[in-house]
Amino acid sequence: MSFSASNAVVFAQYTLTAFEIPVTDFSQTVTALTVVLVTVGVVGVSTKWSLRIINILTIVKVLSLAFMVITGVAVLLGLTHIKDPYANFHNLFEGSSTSPNALATALVKVNHAFIGWHNAYNVLGEIKGPNPVRTAVGQTRIIREVARQGLLPFPSFFSSTRPFGTPLGPAILKIGLTYSVILAVPAKDAFNFVLDLASYPHLVFQCAMAVGVWVLRKRRALASIPRSLFEARNSIVIAYLLSSIFLLVMPWVPPEPGHADVSFWYATYCVAGLAIIACCGIYYYIWIVLLPRLGGYEIVEEIETLPDGARNTRLVRKYKEVDDPRHPLLASTEQ
Repeated sequence: MSFSASNAVVFAQYTLTAFEIPVTDFSQTVTALTVVLVTVGVVGVSTKWSLRIINILTIVKVLSLAFMVITGVAVLLGLTHIKDPYANFHNLFEGSSTSPNALATALVKVNHAFIGWHNAYNVLGEIKGPNPVRTAVGQTRIIREVARQGLLPFPSFFSSTRPFGTPLGPAILKIGLTYSVILAVPAKDAFNFVLDLASYPHLVFQCAMAVGVWVLRKRRALASIPRSLFEARNSIVIAYLLSSIFLLVMPWVPPEPGHADVSFWYATYCVAGLAIIACCGIYYYIWIVLLPRLGGYEIVEEIETLPDGARNTRLVRKYKEVDDPRHPLLASTEQ
């Protein structure tokens, strides 16, 4: 899951409010779908223009944030006509909740404010020296890389950059997935539910990543491999793991009456997130383990070169009686 749907929904709400257009279920949904089509469509058609738009919007965003900060400081210093600049600090925590559910939900929303920083890492593979980023951005870049490893159906389609020199296939998939999420959730609950749903599976992988750090360190030590020059302290890893566990467990605690952030069952996103991960695990087990075991074959990697020069991996069947020099993706447990 990604945050594209929630971003589109909140952008639609802000845009309609800015133009003094009533925010209804219909107007919000249509605006959100249009935003997704235009933005992701530009990424699928022109990398150059998509990056130009991102740069312009980033400049506008930074200037807007700077303006808000400067304005706030001016108000606090009494440089404006506001009579009581500290009115917002009176009874600061009045009406707040101490429910663990509310605290976890609030932390998820706060974390979302910083979620954009990881987008820089999505395109680091496209950076060479002082050259600007040259190809696809964000999630389309990730989808294309996953397809290049052979982990998506039709890898040739999703790996190709034809005909525009852009990841058009991943962009189409991105539009379809985002549309399905926006249309499936009631408009009034769309932002909160989609944001929570996109965050929950991430927390599972964050826990796995924290544990994986210690597993890798132990394996490196057993193999007499020197410790890495850049290594997170155990205290930091523990704090990271505990915070992720907290955000995984606390949403299951019933919220106080009237304090749920959706109109339906408060933990629906938890169940949906775990169900998505479970479906992915079941699909992988059937595809990679069960069917090869029953069919007497194993899945192997095959490298192919596309007409546009891109190389990707295809996962194909190798039957045991056939002598094939390709390496198996999963070693047979019988060997």
